[in-house]
Amino acid sequence: MGSQLGQVDLPLISALVCTCGRGGLVVDTVLSILANTHPNFELVVVDQSKDNETLEALKPFRTDPRLRYVKIGTIGKGNALNAGLTETRGSVIAITDDDCTVPPKWLEEFASIFSTHLKVAVAFCVVEAGEHDQEPQPDDPAGQGIADRGEPDRQPRGASSR
Repeated sequence: MGSQLGQVDLPLISALVCTCGRGGLVVDTVLSILANTHPNFELVVVDQSKDNETLEALKPFRTDPRLRYVKIGTIGKGNALNAGLTETRGSVIAITDDDCTVPPKWLEEFASIFSTHLKVAVAFCVVEAGEHDQEPQPDDPAGQGIADRGEPDRQPRGASSR
């Protein structure tokens, strides 16, 4: 007789976002993570900003028990990641940037990689440039942000998820 796993039976997944000086721009990232379909996750936002704009922007989410805001006084992505990793409680940690949005099944798909492939320790996925990261190139008249540099296509290595 099979049984379905309930929310408490699934391992906790931690999503980690480090931010510095983005203020309200991190809200789209937070919204996309909180909209994920995985039923058992936490979101840790590590803020290195000198002001309180990010804290103010995240106030509408303060009642969501999945979100934890951490303010640190040091600058640098490494410092923020280390602080965030100290704060996370999940058995799987998914990290994304503060200017990215993630698909609704992002955490679910990452969790499945680790439950299906027990020897996998690290997984990554394709990150597509957002509109703000795309600049038309001289040999890219369509403005896709991709220039032909004459390099061969490269295949990603490791487990991936979209």
